[in-house]
Amino acid sequence: LMEILQSHAHEILTREDAQHLIGTAQAASPSVVEELIPDLMPVSSVQQVLTQLLKERVPIVDLSLILETLANHARQTQDPELLAEHCRQALGRSVCATYQNQEGRLGVLALDPNIEQSFSRAVQQTDTGPQIILSPQFTQQFIEATINSSQQAMTKGFEPVLLVSSSMRRLIRRLLENSLPRLAIVAYNEIPAGISTEIIDTVRVQMGQPAAQQPVGVGQPA
Repeated sequence: LMEILQSHAHEILTREDAQHLIGTAQAASPSVVEELIPDLMPVSSVQQVLTQLLKERVPIVDLSLILETLANHARQTQDPELLAEHCRQALGRSVCATYQNQEGRLGVLALDPNIEQSFSRAVQQTDTGPQIILSPQFTQQFIEATINSSQQAMTKGFEPVLLVSSSMRRLIRRLLENSLPRLAIVAYNEIPAGISTEIIDTVRVQMGQPAAQQPVGVGQPA
């Protein structure tokens, strides 16, 4: 039951829930809450950011740190996805703790630099924001390669973590979320110093023609 609740927490977090959490955090960090709400962000926008974090199983226990991070970046952007990315970096230790094994190590899947370069070249602006536009064949090959690498990590006792650049993290998340909804996509800058990592495998795809004219499986809003 707890696993089901954790998997769907982002779907059941209401605005009233967010207001209650903010009220609790205000007792510990009154100045941060007063600075943030409502002058920089309304409660509804904070709720959207919390929903983004919960969708990827990021703990929101340290709400004071989340709100402080939002206060630091809300003047630059109101995009809940971008704000969630800033929060993920601030919560890096908590993000990693979710996936560390009993020895405290993080089992990561490296991404072939050629693939990431292809992804960068394939980013296009759409009505729903930047998207990676790939051919169906390349998309399927990448998904299958990631599944195979993830299985190797699990056989070694790790919960698989795909390690990518911060600029591409949320776009790669969109690419994989339907096929691998529980796969952790973690950026390099989200891993704090002192956390031991072990590269389990490198995700590789035979390079062909990755680009496509229309979005294929990556154009759905996160």
